[in-house]
Amino acid sequence: MCSLVVFAGSAGSFMAARTVANQDADTSRGQFQTAAGQIAATLQLAIQHEEDLIYSAAGFVAGNPHPSMAAFKKWGDAVQALQRYPELLGLGQAVIVSRAHLAAYAAQVSPNKAFKVFPAGKRPYYCFQANGISRKGVSVWAKGVDLCAVGDGSTGRLGLAARDSGEAAYLPLPTATETLLVVLTPLYKNGATPTTVRARRAAFLGWVGTEVRP
Repeated sequence: MCSLVVFAGSAGSFMAARTVANQDADTSRGQFQTAAGQIAATLQLAIQHEEDLIYSAAGFVAGNPHPSMAAFKKWGDAVQALQRYPELLGLGQAVIVSRAHLAAYAAQVSPNKAFKVFPAGKRPYYCFQANGISRKGVSVWAKGVDLCAVGDGSTGRLGLAARDSGEAAYLPLPTATETLLVVLTPLYKNGATPTTVRARRAAFLGWVGTEVRP
């Protein structure tokens, strides 16, 4: 009988402990869900804040499809991009250049210097950063770097998918100390996104790319 009472007492203690543990777990889950929701909401607001700058850049490029570096920097200074967006490390305009137009593009962007494509090689098209602004100490892409061919090619694949879909592409950029976020937003003639893939490809001007510290 004594053994039965001890067992019953132990079972009761176990059930009580289990109930408390379940309550603690429910509380922890609730706190986690609340925190996750707050983080998601904050991140969404941050992305929307970045989109304001991207739309402004898109409007500038749509109205001036081939701006000079000086004009692009002047626009960046006018909108106070680096001052108003402390998380922004760099912002640039990238374009696609076909192999047939590569020589003309090289002569335009480097009239007095040799233009070397990296990685070297003949490809149907190349993706170059045409203009850009960045914070002091942040490296920028050299003029001849083919963004669609560097690394594992994921930037190029996501960029072309963004061109065809009309939606921005988000990709992580690991560094030695942290992981940054790159956003590629497609640009089209007249500032409007065409309704079909074929039309989007025909009206495509390039991308606005931002590099941010999330």
